Amino acid sequence: MNLYLFPRPRHRTVTIELGGLRHQLPAECHPTGPLVGRMVTAPAFHAQSLFGECLVPVAMPLHRPTARTDPRLIVVDDLSEEWA
Repeated sequence: MNLYLFPRPRHRTVTIELGGLRHQLPAECHPTGPLVGRMVTAPAFHAQSLFGECLVPVAMPLHRPTARTDPRLIVVDDLSEEWA
């Protein structure tokens, strides 16, 4: 299988506000593969688990908002496309 035949993720920049701070992060929009239709940010967030806060930054997967998506969760990328 030739992996060069599959489109590579498209690079974008997304602005996300958390805790009153805005973060501009690189992200990748996936046109094919298991993450098709999703945007995945660079690892920059500290997740909470049953054991407390994660010590290493994690990526945040985003998807297209639906009519039921809370507007406070919608972010916009550098191409003015909405993600949640």
